[in-house]
Formats: sequence, C-alpha cells, structure tokens
Amino acid sequence: MLALLGGLLLVARLLSWLLPLARRRSPRWRPAGWLSIRSLTSSLSAVLAVFVLTAVPVGVLAYSAGLTESLAASVSAKSGTYNGTDQAFDLRANAGIEPTPDVEGLGTFVNVVRAAQVNDRRIQLLGIEPEVFADFASWDSDAIGGSPEELLTPLRGDASDTGPLPALLIGDPGAPVTEVDLFRNRLPIDVVGTASTFPGLRSPTQAMLVVDRDRLGDLDRYAQRQIEVWTDAEHADALVVSLAAQGVQLDRLRTPDAFVSAVDLLPVTWTFDYLQTIATLAGLISITALLLYLAVRQRQRFASYHLSRRMGLTAPGHVRSLATEVGVVPGGAWLAGVGLGLLCVLVTYRLLELNPTFPPPPAFEVPIGLLGVTAAAVAVSTVIAALLGHAVARSTRAGEVLRLS
Repeated sequence: MLALLGGLLLVARLLSWLLPLARRRSPRWRPAGWLSIRSLTSSLSAVLAVFVLTAVPVGVLAYSAGLTESLAASVSAKSGTYNGTDQAFDLRANAGIEPTPDVEGLGTFVNVVRAAQVNDRRIQLLGIEPEVFADFASWDSDAIGGSPEELLTPLRGDASDTGPLPALLIGDPGAPVTEVDLFRNRLPIDVVGTASTFPGLRSPTQAMLVVDRDRLGDLDRYAQRQIEVWTDAEHADALVVSLAAQGVQLDRLRTPDAFVSAVDLLPVTWTFDYLQTIATLAGLISITALLLYLAVRQRQRFASYHLSRRMGLTAPGHVRSLATEVGVVPGGAWLAGVGLGLLCVLVTYRLLELNPTFPPPPAFEVPIGLLGVTAAAVAVSTVIAALLGHAVARSTRAGEVLRLS
C-alpha cells in the first residue's frame, strides 16, 4: 500500500512539471487544447489535489480487487486439481455399482485408490473412463502439460486385455514403474506418458498413476478405494435423479466453491473486500473534490468562454476543451491508479500462496469487470460535465460575467 501511495505521489509530481511545459507549447495548438491547458495550469495545485484524490481510491480498488481475484483464482485452481471437477459425488461404501450404472453422458465414474504401492512407496491410483473423463474434469492443458487426446488416448483398451496396464505417471515414484501393488493384487504397468499435474491429485508429495478403470478388476478391500462420480453444475441434478432411479446412493458432494469459502480463507478475502469498500467511499470524495474544483473556477471559465468565443471558438470546440479539462484529471488518475495498483498486485500476489507444494502455482488475475465499470463511470461523468458546463456557460450574459471579473 505504501508503495502504491508513493508511486501515485511521484506521478503527481511529474504532472506538476509536465503541465507547465505543455502550456508553453500550447500557442501552436488548436483553440480547444489551448483553452483547456490554460485552465488546468491556472489552478495547478487544485488539479493535482483532485488527481491524487482520484488516483488513490482507484489504485486501492485495483490493488484489492486484483489480489482478491488472484487469490480466488489460485485457490479455485488448486481445489480443481484436488477435487478434479466442478461437482464430485462420493458413493457410499456399500453402494453396489456392479455393473457400472448408465449415466447417459451426465458424468463419469472415477476410482480413487489411496493405498497402492510402487517400489515400496505409497502412491495414488486413479481409475478413469478415458473416453469421457475430459468432458467433466477440470482440465488445464497448460498446467497438466498436454491435451486430453495426447494423454488419455493411449490409456484406452479392452477389459479383456491381459498385457501390462497402460498408465499415465504424475510425479516421481523414485524408480521405474513396472507394477503396482494393491495388497492381494499386483498389476503390471506400462507407463505411456507423464504429466505435471492431473485432476484428482490429492497429495502433491505422492506420485500418481492414471489408468483405465475398466481394466482394474476387483480390488482388495484394504486398498482404500473410493468410487466417485464427476459431473458439472449443468448435469448435476439430472445425474442425481438418474443414479437414484438405479438404486445408487450418494454420500456427499464436493465443489471447489466450498473449498474457496473455507473459514481459514475468509479473513483474507474479508480484508480486501474491506479495502474495496473504503476505496469506493474515497472515490465518492474524489467526485466531490472534482465538483468543488469546477465550482471554484466557474466564473473564470465563463469569462474565458465569452472571450474565446469572440476570438473564434466554436461551440463544439468549447465542449471539447471542457471534456479535455474535466477528463484529463480523472482519466489520468484512473490510468495511474490502475497501472500502479496492478503492478503492486503483480509484485505481491505470489506472497499469498497458501500451499506452495500443491499445483498449480498462483494465478494473476486482472479484475476486468470492475475496472471496466470504473472506466465507464469516468467517461460518462466527463461527457456529462462537459455538456453541462457548456450549457451553463452559454446561458450566462457576457457583459455581466466580464463586469464581475
């Protein structure tokens, strides 16, 4: 925050040098630009005050919203890796699903085996349906290191195949993998590919093998197998109805949103939400300061309008000069606040890494929606202020204004 405030004050200091320099070159400009730069530099201290009062809340808003969205995206991505999907249902331990129920494209079944061993080291074994797995899994090709076609197609096979089981390896098992020990079962393994991470990875310290679940066969009950069905929000309700009609009992539902809303994350998000609220209130103060600036210079602006009109300034030119004068301060403040705010987010968002060992790494997110709303507010207010200022100036009498001046 201190870096943000210091950076904005530095930008304001640069403006205090640049605006007088621009005024010295303004005689070569068009009338609208010449009039606006003279109006700005004639009350430079007030302009800089309005600039700072506008840039600070915008910068705090961009900083807090950027950190909040980056944190939410990072946690959601990690939860998507752990959960594997948007909606994951655990089946009850005594839920008989042999043969596998027909879910009619509403989801995919997954076997999670936590007690498998390779080379006397415990690993995780994930049995999937390669044909439909990517349709419902949280698949990020950049984080995983390949597309579904590249990594899942080699896993497909027939349940009657007796050769080694094609497998995808995630992590380092410590030695070449040739078979996996499932207590009473030993399955020969043929590693056909590797990946950096994978949906359904529950422990980053353990390696994981991904295989075709149809070829796993009967597993030892001590292998800690959990049968899950993965789906998405669009098909979740229909999936529950379909499974209930087939007598399949579901135990619980796990979603990434539930993980993001965990109690230990709430204080972090509350803090930045509080900063956004303060920034919004400060933004209202900056609007008030801008209105006061316009009111203080109202008489000078009227006199300048009537004199410039006699020198050939047209009505559209006056509107453009007002738009430049009114818009350059909040517009420049918006650019400075957003730029420095996002720069601070880029520097600090990695410090909010909750679990460095769990993939994927932190994500940097730009709050495009919020920034778009603030930019639109600045643009609309500039146009309205310019049109109203021109209308009020036209309604005044030149003799009265010049006599009072």
